[in-house]
Amino acid sequence: MLSAQKAAPAPPTNDQPFAQLKIGRGLYGVTKVQWRDWPSRSWLSWLIAGLFVAAGFGLACLTARTGIAEPRWHAVLRYVLTVGLAVVVVGRLIMEGTVSRTPPGQVPKWDRRLLDPWWTPIHTGTGVVLGCWLVPLLVTVALTTLWEVLEITVPGYGDEEINGNRLLDMGVAWLGWLLAAAVSALAAGQPVPLW
Repeated sequence: MLSAQKAAPAPPTNDQPFAQLKIGRGLYGVTKVQWRDWPSRSWLSWLIAGLFVAAGFGLACLTARTGIAEPRWHAVLRYVLTVGLAVVVVGRLIMEGTVSRTPPGQVPKWDRRLLDPWWTPIHTGTGVVLGCWLVPLLVTVALTTLWEVLEITVPGYGDEEINGNRLLDMGVAWLGWLLAAAVSALAAGQPVPLW
């Protein structure tokens, strides 16, 4: 006689898709990828952001116009601004993890405004630093745009940030680059590098 074997239970199904892009409308809409199994900032979020920053730094180093004749004040200014930006970013990350941490379930205070008083100046500073190093405009546009894509796709970065703030952050970075690149090119006797 054949014995009836019990079938293994089917794995549980989850009707929620693996990832879902929610596109907010207009300047005050929120655009964000929501992941089924990755709801908030984790070690993977930090790893992806760290790899992006490292790759961006490498690309900036490869494309920066260095080794050119320039006044001493300009060389000092480039390093001071670069270190200053790094200190401000690390300081802000520490603050967000401690004294200005948003309580669970609440929208971060500045994410629903066009201008974030902390991160918008940091984006501007990034553009200024890239401009001081004469990183080409095309590279600056690519890096700043891809950072906003990272914020849209990786949990823990700009989860509730409105579209207008994303656009403003890119715009001020490009404007900061333009002003700094113009001064740097003039100081070094070089053309403003577009690509």
